[in-house]
Amino acid sequence: MQIVKPLERDRIRELLETAFPNATSVIGDRDYCLITEDSLLLKAGGLLKTYKRWGLAYSRNFDCEDFAQAFIVECKRAHGMTHSNKAEGIALGEVWYRDPKLGPHCLSWFLTRDLDFKFVEPQEAVVRKLTKKERESAWHVAC
Repeated sequence: MQIVKPLERDRIRELLETAFPNATSVIGDRDYCLITEDSLLLKAGGLLKTYKRWGLAYSRNFDCEDFAQAFIVECKRAHGMTHSNKAEGIALGEVWYRDPKLGPHCLSWFLTRDLDFKFVEPQEAVVRKLTKKERESAWHVAC
């Protein structure tokens, strides 16, 4: 089943609580549109090129949550400039969880049209999935 109309806040909350049962969730908008993986990767790739041009790389002062939050802001900025979409927000946010190799880590997440969660490593412009154990280790998720 593919969803094309915006999702209401309560539906987003339900999906987040199911996917991340141990995390607190923060949901700000009334309704959310879904964005395609291709659009997200295009945005992430463009952002990476900008970072490289600026000489910005992963560091102690600009790490995983900074990349995730910058990516989310850029996607929301683009969404705000698209007046054809009636949804207040994008089904996109950040998740804090325990990565088995890195320890505490932050990623951007988005919902597909099939209501499946996928995750973006913005500093690498790659999409990945989280295991059930990684999802259960999440302590904070925001949209």
